[in-house]
Amino acid sequence: HTDSGRQVMLGSGTGTYSYFDFAFDADSLYVYCLVYDSKKVTEGENADCVSLSFDTGGGCYDAPQGTSFRYDVSPAASVQPYVGDGEKWVVRESCGARAVVRKTTLTYTMEVAVPWNDMGRTAPVTGTEMSVNVEVTNGDGTQTSVEKMADAKPLEPWTWMPMHLPEDSLVTSVGRVDAGREAAPHGTYDLSGR
Repeated sequence: HTDSGRQVMLGSGTGTYSYFDFAFDADSLYVYCLVYDSKKVTEGENADCVSLSFDTGGGCYDAPQGTSFRYDVSPAASVQPYVGDGEKWVVRESCGARAVVRKTTLTYTMEVAVPWNDMGRTAPVTGTEMSVNVEVTNGDGTQTSVEKMADAKPLEPWTWMPMHLPEDSLVTSVGRVDAGREAAPHGTYDLSGR
């Protein structure tokens, strides 16, 4: 894990700041998330939530497909999985994704592991593009506001950020993910987003 992941940053439209980073190995895709939020609402209809969406199909889809997966993770570390059905998100009964959440007075950090087999794969989708979308829902117990990646639409995977898993990065340990930019030189995992 890292305490300085900065590949993706979401602004302050919800009254929070959020930072995300990604890594992978032969078993799972890992997401690190740091959310600055002094009022954490962990339960109820208007609770805080981080939504992680991935498409492993590499296509330009105008709706979530069977290769599109979403994981809503609460600050209480619960994970609600969804899969696309060609039109919308459909709730899945269970999943292999796991989350660990640490809370402080001003922040919460999430570390989420999503096994490749949970996304219909036996191994990482190296050498091809995936796409990713992240959203942070900030709740106050009575209403919510959502911060999302610029121009990304949750039901339109073609608008999500490209994510490239370089073939030469997969070794026996966690490899880097190049999200939304050209691949960094071999052997680096740039947590500063450069």
